Amino acid sequence: MLPTPSSSTPRKRLPWATTSNSSWGRRRPRILLVVFLAILVLLYMIRSRAFFAPGPRAPEDWTSEMEAQYGKRPAAPDVKKKSQPIITVKDRKLWASRAEQVKAAFLYAYHGYEQYATWPEDELKPTSNIGERNFNAWGVTVVDSISTMVLMDTKPELERAIALVAKMDFKQTSNSHVPFFETVIRYLGGLLSGYALTNNTVFLSRAEDLGHRLLPIFNTPSGIPGYSVDTEKGTTKDAGDRVGRSLIAEIASCQVEYKYLAHLTGRKEFFQKADAVMDIMEKSQKSNDNNLWQLHWTTDNAQQVGKHYSVAAEADSAYEYLLKQYLLSGKTEKRMLKMYLDAVDGVIKELLFLSPTRKMLYISDIEVSRFTGKFEHLGCFFPGLLALGVETLSPTELPDDVRQMHLWVAEGLAHSCYLMYADQASGLAPELAVMQGWPDDWRKGKWLPHVEEWRRIGSPGGKPPGVGNLAAPWKSGTRDYDIRVNSYLSRPETMESQYIMWRVTGDPRWRENGWKMWQAIEAKTKTDSGFSSVWGVDSSNPTHMNSQPSYFLAETVKYAYLICIDPSEDPWSKGWVFNTEAHPLPVFQWSPWEKDYFKVPM
Repeated sequence: MLPTPSSSTPRKRLPWATTSNSSWGRRRPRILLVVFLAILVLLYMIRSRAFFAPGPRAPEDWTSEMEAQYGKRPAAPDVKKKSQPIITVKDRKLWASRAEQVKAAFLYAYHGYEQYATWPEDELKPTSNIGERNFNAWGVTVVDSISTMVLMDTKPELERAIALVAKMDFKQTSNSHVPFFETVIRYLGGLLSGYALTNNTVFLSRAEDLGHRLLPIFNTPSGIPGYSVDTEKGTTKDAGDRVGRSLIAEIASCQVEYKYLAHLTGRKEFFQKADAVMDIMEKSQKSNDNNLWQLHWTTDNAQQVGKHYSVAAEADSAYEYLLKQYLLSGKTEKRMLKMYLDAVDGVIKELLFLSPTRKMLYISDIEVSRFTGKFEHLGCFFPGLLALGVETLSPTELPDDVRQMHLWVAEGLAHSCYLMYADQASGLAPELAVMQGWPDDWRKGKWLPHVEEWRRIGSPGGKPPGVGNLAAPWKSGTRDYDIRVNSYLSRPETMESQYIMWRVTGDPRWRENGWKMWQAIEAKTKTDSGFSSVWGVDSSNPTHMNSQPSYFLAETVKYAYLICIDPSEDPWSKGWVFNTEAHPLPVFQWSPWEKDYFKVPM
């Protein structure tokens, strides 16, 4: 029986209270440590709910029963808090080898230009193996390739390029004027980036010279830049089919370059001429019901004409540069952020559509209140732009509900842009497709009402139509579109968006998409001397078109390489902004004297 207090049997001391020199006493420190660790483990399990309750579920798995037990569906993870994707050693080796393949392709294309084109010819014709003078005859392939050379560390090619840039004098080699838009994004952007990346003053000297020679383009009654300029005489000339008119992309795709040039040189005219266009656009946006801008502008009185709204051909980089001006200035030009957010709101409301069968989310345009159904390769920059905003804007700048909407749009559009490659026998996307409208009324295809209806019925699946249950590559049946322009012009926009989506979300499918696209590019466009645009993307053997655009080396190859390198080795993921030709420029902030001297609007 148990001893009682009155029993003659002495009560034993509790083991941890003994004072004897027993074996228990000698083991006491070790057992105390074990007990202490056990208590810590138990507390951790209670805190993490791993022992007493099921762990938290992903938002898309949250059922009504779970909501009753644990509360409302958790919010989707904040993309800004994502960690670096987990990449195995095996995968790192695989992607490193793929990066080397892309680098080899760049060198192959550039060496083909060096071998067959005679300076200052602009581009290589890669099937006839000759050069052509089609962009001012200033050697555009050289300038456009410089930032790619720096990225890939191709020092011999870079040294040869610098020697050629030193010879540039920007003289007219024919009677034709030089196009302002292309000259700014390719030449001026390439030179400025070359200086930022190498600190070689040859690039800055040539950039300042060129920037000055192009300034007469702003000498119109309204300050809206014209189409082309003579860099020796300072005269300007309209496009043959647009007398007295400029495109929105032409007038609003020089600000990133000219503002950075103003920052480097201290010349206020570089800033003020370019920023005056932003004054006009800000005022006109406030007067537009949809926050968008029409494609055509008059140069005499800065009026919009034609009622054609688009963010693809003739408009794309104007919308791109709204966000990028804000980011480049270290977020000091506050009005650019508002203009960007208002414009994106207009695009979501007016220009996003859902295809009737495959439920592909796509971006189109409206012409005089008429739906065109156009889905252009050039428009595939837009998902990357939205993802860039999601990555770089704070919760104060981009509220959570708006951030989620932008990320949804980016995901749905980037996937549809990839499908335009994956659907074709060649693996290459067409320049232009026309999407099928919804029966009876094309307005039924507008995406936003579908999102509102999805929310009304309880947001099934966690993602709206066009984003959840993404369409698979086409095999048979209806594609929801017809190919209108059956060429792949070596364009970069979809590769750009796959790269940015991979960088922002860490989801490996975007990386794999980009690699599949690159495999098709290498398999179907390579020639004996370079890489060519092709015709007939719906065929397994498209025809080479004898053109190797300089932007293929500046953009398409660069984005493919950035997809392949390890994310930790990406040199421009922070603190840099790409111009629309993928030339990186460093973020800066306007100093007090610059704000005053340039009259920088805040």
